[in-house]
Amino acid sequence: MGRGVFNRLIAESDKVFGSDSKSAIGAVSNLGMVYEQLGKYKEAEASLRRSMIWAVKSLGQEGLQYLGVVRGLIDILEKQGKFVEVDEMLIVGFVIMERMSRPFNEEETKEMQTIEQNFNDSKKRGEAFLRRQRDHIRLVIKVQLHM
Repeated sequence: MGRGVFNRLIAESDKVFGSDSKSAIGAVSNLGMVYEQLGKYKEAEASLRRSMIWAVKSLGQEGLQYLGVVRGLIDILEKQGKFVEVDEMLIVGFVIMERMSRPFNEEETKEMQTIEQNFNDSKKRGEAFLRRQRDHIRLVIKVQLHM
């Protein structure tokens, strides 16, 4: 899917839903997931970042939709090896989850539990990656010292 098609989809979404509606945010977020499935991570990241901007603008940072977009963005950033940004997004996600104090209905509670589990899984993967990187660096240093 070319950049022109993406721009047309965004423009059409703006016309139909308005640029800051929940439907537009969801549509653009879903488009990001499609790009992810196609292995087009830069396009997926751009789509999700746009969705995040809209979500903050219309719903604030304490909406489940914003949190879902953050979660999707973490996956995309991980796949691109952008682990510093993953760390930043994990912090954002956990802070938002701690701040969310309103009562949730059953569906939202299940969604929150899924999102929380996904955040925890990402955090564990990130920690494991960092351990492997540290071990690799130590090994390289050890080899260099013995040369």
